[in-house]
Amino acid sequence: MSDGDNLNSGALRVAFIDTLRGVAMLLVIFHHCGAPGSDLILAFHMPLFFWLSGYVQSLQKGDISLWVTIKKRFVRLMLPYFGFELINLGISLVFYPHLLHANNFQSALWSIASCVNVPVYYGICLRLWFLPCMFVVGILYALIAKMIEWRHGSVAKWSWACGLAFILLSFAVNTAMPEGRLPFALDTGLVGAGFLFFGIACRPYVDWLYVQKWYVLAAVAIIGGGGVYAAQELNSSLFLMYVDQYGDYLYAMPGALAGCFFACSLVFLCKDMLPVRMVNYLSRNSLAIFPVHLDILFLVSVLLKSVDSLQLFPFSSNNFVFKVIFVCVLMIPCIWVVNRFFPVLAGKGWKKREPRQ
Repeated sequence: MSDGDNLNSGALRVAFIDTLRGVAMLLVIFHHCGAPGSDLILAFHMPLFFWLSGYVQSLQKGDISLWVTIKKRFVRLMLPYFGFELINLGISLVFYPHLLHANNFQSALWSIASCVNVPVYYGICLRLWFLPCMFVVGILYALIAKMIEWRHGSVAKWSWACGLAFILLSFAVNTAMPEGRLPFALDTGLVGAGFLFFGIACRPYVDWLYVQKWYVLAAVAIIGGGGVYAAQELNSSLFLMYVDQYGDYLYAMPGALAGCFFACSLVFLCKDMLPVRMVNYLSRNSLAIFPVHLDILFLVSVLLKSVDSLQLFPFSSNNFVFKVIFVCVLMIPCIWVVNRFFPVLAGKGWKKREPRQ
């Protein structure tokens, strides 16, 4: 293989990693719409995002600035979080007028500020935990990377140890406070950071996997899928990352890692059959899609309750395919509006207008 072929292979591999992020976003939508096998999707789909972030992070070169990381991630993640949470609060006030009472409203604001769900305010959906979690994970990575590079020179050599350390720290926190939550997704961020470092550590295996024959990819997909299924069967609980509950760590974490390789090998195996434009659209707009599709699901559920009562369709509106189509059709114009008029909600900041000539 020539140097040019190597470069092309590397560029294509990174492009398909982006495609894989879109597939992960599609799994999120499927799960929230009640897809068959949702328990298996739960077992790995959120760790997959952090694992992919680790892979992409391993490609970055140059000095890591903690301040620049905080500033960029605040614009990209926290501005959309607070923006969408305030929108959700406004919608919730329409459907749940009791929130207008002073104490309830204060509890709602505290829930948003701390990213902790409280019984008084679940709103139209639970807190958008994924955005603050990514923010926390980015800061944790920058801190650890600085410390390691200062003393040892390479983050990659210590990635497995760092990932395992964060998973063990999460286990300790969960054991110490099984019913409690740390504010601002700090507890969930420990697992997220663990999988980010696992993603860095797994980069050589992903690079190797990308150039393998179809039967190798199929074998890895079968083994990875089997690992997810076994972990789900053996685990005493579901893998509920959004509330920082994972059941038995001994089964949950290896199962989630197996799921990452399952998804990766399956995408590489089916790369010529994937609707690439669609999944890349999901990947590019994932930060906005995450909250938008939850809001649409709430509004759709309200509308479809009356539809079911009128028996306008020969099937239930809880039908998975029906929900996915409904959500996707409504989501596309919503995402266009966000990108066109409110880019800050898509993590893109405010676009500067060019002065008129």
